[in-house]
Amino acid sequence: ALPILPSRMMVYGSSIPETRRQRPLILNIENISYEPEALAILARSGSGSPRDTLTLLDQAIVYSKNHVNTATVTQMLGIVDPEFLEKLFTAILQKDEKSIRDYLVDLENYEAEMVIDEMSLFLKDKLLQNDPKFSPIILERFYRILADAKPLLALNTDGDFVLSLTLFKMIEAMNIKQ
Repeated sequence: ALPILPSRMMVYGSSIPETRRQRPLILNIENISYEPEALAILARSGSGSPRDTLTLLDQAIVYSKNHVNTATVTQMLGIVDPEFLEKLFTAILQKDEKSIRDYLVDLENYEAEMVIDEMSLFLKDKLLQNDPKFSPIILERFYRILADAKPLLALNTDGDFVLSLTLFKMIEAMNIKQ
């Protein structure tokens, strides 16, 4: 019989509240460096499941060669890096159409629906952080624009077109008086 290798789930336990605290503890015990933002992304991608989150953490450790960072985790999961979204929304707020066109080229490498979901999560974080760059009225306008984009994707509309339309509608939303 082959030996059974214990998973981190078996070694460190599996209760949901404990898992959130255990991720950094596990990494510290195993001398693995990490960025807290990377752990937050893994937790979100685990959809509340401690087992899935720890499985993703295992994969991230291997994929990142023992330094779990945001860039590596987002690349591993195929999601947009939060720093990229920060730059994208800065361009939107500054109405910088040239930069937005450049960012749209980068976004062609991602599934449009996933980008829209990541943008929604980014804006939610900005709301919860009470970021002064994003007034509640602007956040509400941006959310409506993102919500309007989803049905277009359901109609098999070209994803790159939907993303372009979405971003330029956000610029237009900045022109309306608050």
